[in-house]
Amino acid sequence: MISTAAFLEGYYAQDSPMYGPERRGAPVASFVRISTEPIEERGYIASPDAVVLLDPSLAEFPSVDPLGGLPENCVVICNSLRGQGTRTNRNSVSLDVTGLARQLVGRDNVSAGMAAVTCKALGLARIENLVEAVRVEAGSIGLNEDLTARNLDLARECFAMTPQMVTMQTQERREPKLSRLVELRYVEPGSSTAEIRATGNTYQKKMGLWRTSSPVIDYSRCTKCMVCFVYCPDSCITLESDLTPRIDLENCKGCMVCAVECPLKAIREEVVR
Repeated sequence: MISTAAFLEGYYAQDSPMYGPERRGAPVASFVRISTEPIEERGYIASPDAVVLLDPSLAEFPSVDPLGGLPENCVVICNSLRGQGTRTNRNSVSLDVTGLARQLVGRDNVSAGMAAVTCKALGLARIENLVEAVRVEAGSIGLNEDLTARNLDLARECFAMTPQMVTMQTQERREPKLSRLVELRYVEPGSSTAEIRATGNTYQKKMGLWRTSSPVIDYSRCTKCMVCFVYCPDSCITLESDLTPRIDLENCKGCMVCAVECPLKAIREEVVR
């Protein structure tokens, strides 16, 4: 949405997501280059002029560390549950886009809102080109008219609530490090077949950090039917010896499948703030 809005504004634009073996809720990144001249560089951006953080909980993951090692004058734009259209310093802007998305879209889809904050804060596009960009991108993924209209409302509201343009300075570009060419001798398949010997570390990733809703069980209504246990897609619900269900909130991602499937609706959704 950001690059499309900039393109409509008359800039050259290039965007490239970082692909990988992703799962729903896993950290992902995307890179955008915008220029008044044709863009010939490709790949990751090592020295960004601005960083846009859609989920503030990512800052708590040392393995992700989206704000680590940034250039001194890098602009940081953050979706913050505590930010109300504020500038925390001269190079930082935050807004509670999640809260606005819940009100205007009815779900935690923040892409259109964060695109609006970015375009306004960095002076990349006017509101009419931003709105058109959101409409184009929503159509490309098949959103219906009602959901598209809600995302347009979110974009307009976030654009209006974002402070005026911050000071952005182009960073000195770092030359990428060249890898040393290594020639590997041939080894027969019996000896060279890949094996993974390292101990798994998935259990160390507490996925509950990016949850925006929590399931809460009303045990006075629960009949211990085990439906929630069966349907939980991430095995975050365990059963005690008497079949009482318990939810592991450190790893629950808040998909609320358990609440939807509960026959007696003994599980309610509680918004995390």
